[in-house]
Amino acid sequence: MVVDPTQARIFLDSYQPFLTEVFRLSGLPAESNVVQMMGQARAAMVQSPALQTEAVAALEKAGTPMDAKVLAAVHSLQIGLWFYLRDTTRYSIFMTAEGDAAYAVQGLSQPISSIFGGSGLMVTAGIAEYAGGFVCDGIFTGQLAWIGRTMLSGLSDDFALLKKKKAFFTKRV
Repeated sequence: MVVDPTQARIFLDSYQPFLTEVFRLSGLPAESNVVQMMGQARAAMVQSPALQTEAVAALEKAGTPMDAKVLAAVHSLQIGLWFYLRDTTRYSIFMTAEGDAAYAVQGLSQPISSIFGGSGLMVTAGIAEYAGGFVCDGIFTGQLAWIGRTMLSGLSDDFALLKKKKAFFTKRV
């Protein structure tokens, strides 16, 4: 339920400096919590997409360009509220809050369930196309909300319909 460790390292070694640069360019006040800082940078990037281009250019100018595959992942990044439904042996199932699509998502360095201690919750996260599939960027912001059994059952039914409608994505198209 995680990507290849070499691919994970490549992603993290490019994504973290990128978000650090986005944070710096955004002018947000310094933050002692790195995860919060990354989450704020990601939110700033959504508010001002030009920050992506500026950060990439700044990294190139500094002689530390982003890996091309990671840059493509950043361009595909979907940040939003997700239903994290459950795990399979190969991936975790994330469904959009709107219920119009679901994704087979892998963690970068650890399974998603090990981060939360279980599945069946609503979380704000980023999901990107990377390494032939979808990965969670590992930055969780906002309030987590556990989903009750009745709602989870309904979401599972919605997921089954998404599969039938071919709106469950397991790899890049």
